[in-house]
Amino acid sequence: MNYNDDDSILYQDDSMLRPPQFTNFNPMIPNPIPGFPGGPSQGSNLNIGPPPNFIPSKDSAEVKSLNQGSTGKSKGSGSQTKAVSPGSISFCLFKFTYIWERGGRNYWAFLLNVDRRSVSGLRWFRGRWVYFGVDLNRIDSFICYRSEVNDKNGLRKESLTTAKKEFTTDNIKNTYSKVLSSIEIPEERNDFLENYLGEVEGNDLTVKIPCKQRRTISYRIVLEVKYPESFNKDMIDEINNIALEASKEAAKSLDEFRDNKHFLTPLEIFNSSAKNIGKSIKVFSEEFTTKLKKLKLPREESKEIEYTIVEEKIEEPWRVI
Repeated sequence: MNYNDDDSILYQDDSMLRPPQFTNFNPMIPNPIPGFPGGPSQGSNLNIGPPPNFIPSKDSAEVKSLNQGSTGKSKGSGSQTKAVSPGSISFCLFKFTYIWERGGRNYWAFLLNVDRRSVSGLRWFRGRWVYFGVDLNRIDSFICYRSEVNDKNGLRKESLTTAKKEFTTDNIKNTYSKVLSSIEIPEERNDFLENYLGEVEGNDLTVKIPCKQRRTISYRIVLEVKYPESFNKDMIDEINNIALEASKEAAKSLDEFRDNKHFLTPLEIFNSSAKNIGKSIKVFSEEFTTKLKKLKLPREESKEIEYTIVEEKIEEPWRVI
C-alpha cells in the first residue's frame, strides 16, 4: 500500500486500484483513465482529459474558504477569499477543482461525490488521474471552473457558440448559445435480448438472454441569444461579448438557493438551480440591456435581438454493455 507524505492513500499499486464507495452517486469512470493502469474495465462517459495547465492564485476573489458555515472574509488565506459553508463545494461536482488543504498540500481534482463529511473523485498526481478522498475538515479553500478551455495566458476562456440557424418568412436568424449549468447522469438497467434460434414445427423458437443496458441523461440550462444573420461580423462580436459578460451574472443567480444543512445529489442541485431560471433571465436581461445601450444600435436593430434561457433534458438511447 502506498502513502503520500501525509499518510493519505493514493491507490498507486495495481492491487489498490479500486474506486471509492460513492454514497449518493456512482458515475462511470473513464476507460482508461489517462496514465492509470488497471483502471475500471467499463464505461467512458467522463472524458475529462488533463486539468488546466496553471495553478490558480489563492488570493483570487473566486476562491472560497471552507469555514464550517460562517460567511465573510477568511483569515487564513488571501484577503479576497470568501468563507462559505461546506455544502458549497457541491457546486464543484464534475468540474475541474483546485483544492488547498489545511496542511499545505494543494492539487487539481475532479470531484465525483460530496457527502456530509468528505469529498472523493479523481486527483491529478504525477501526470495522471488517481482515485482520492479527503475529509471536509482538512480542506482549507477551493476554486472550480465552468468553462473547459484555457487561453494562452492560462486563464479560463469562455465563449458563445453558434449552434443553429432559424429560418423564417422574412429573414434568417443566427442562434448563439451558452451552457450555464449542466450535469450528466449515467443509468443502468437489467434487460433481455431476444435471440431467434429457428423454426420448430412451424413455430419460431427464440431465447431471452439476460443483459445490462446503459445510457446517459444530460440535464442542461442553456442561454440562447438570436438576431438576424444580416448583422455584420463586428456587431456580432460586440453583442456576443456583451451577452457573455451578462451570462456570468445569470449563471451566478442559478446557484443562489438556500443551503439547508444537508448535501445534495447532483440532480437535486440541478433541479434547485432550475427553479431560479426566472430570476436568472431577469438578471441577464438587466445586465445585457444596460451594456447593449452603449453600442447605440438603431432602435430597429435592437428590437431584432432576442434571448431566452431554456432547460433541456437529453436522453441517450439504451445500449447493451
